[in-house]
Amino acid sequence: MFGTPDYLFSSIYDITPNFFIKHGVSFVLCDIDNTLVTYDDITPPKELMEWFENMKKSGIGFAFVSNNCPERVEAFNRELGYPYIAKAKKPLPCAPLRLLKENGIKKSQAAMLGDQILTDSMAAASLGILSVNVPPIKDRTGSFFKFKRRIEKYFMRPYWKKHPDQGELCRLWHEKTGNKYK
Repeated sequence: MFGTPDYLFSSIYDITPNFFIKHGVSFVLCDIDNTLVTYDDITPPKELMEWFENMKKSGIGFAFVSNNCPERVEAFNRELGYPYIAKAKKPLPCAPLRLLKENGIKKSQAAMLGDQILTDSMAAASLGILSVNVPPIKDRTGSFFKFKRRIEKYFMRPYWKKHPDQGELCRLWHEKTGNKYK
């Protein structure tokens, strides 16, 4: 189904450089909030800095694609120094495509990493690039986010049917999003 993630992980720390290399990915368009850190984390923690350093040593580049405001993205990215676009209007593919073009990256070399199906996975599907998702670190509980999470379950069901061996991961996603997938 259009928008269903290609791969799911329980956290970004389970994603290794070898995973990206195996899939021909050398550049990752990455969401920030609830993918890498909570909305409350202003700067990347040490563990995340080390994860990025490990990716960089293996030749994996990054750019941030966030729907958040420029001040938020700039503050988070200050120590990292990656290319970025704030107020990206995901799932529209314009901003991610612009980052790929500005960095000379072919779609076949790119992946989108995020926590939301209706923004991150849909943007990846619109671009025709690999979609890698993690569950939200600390999901927002407002009615708009609850509504979006309810819609997401229809996009996730095909993934779980295709990967019945990932029961533990399915339970984690249910816990983090409140969605039952069976």
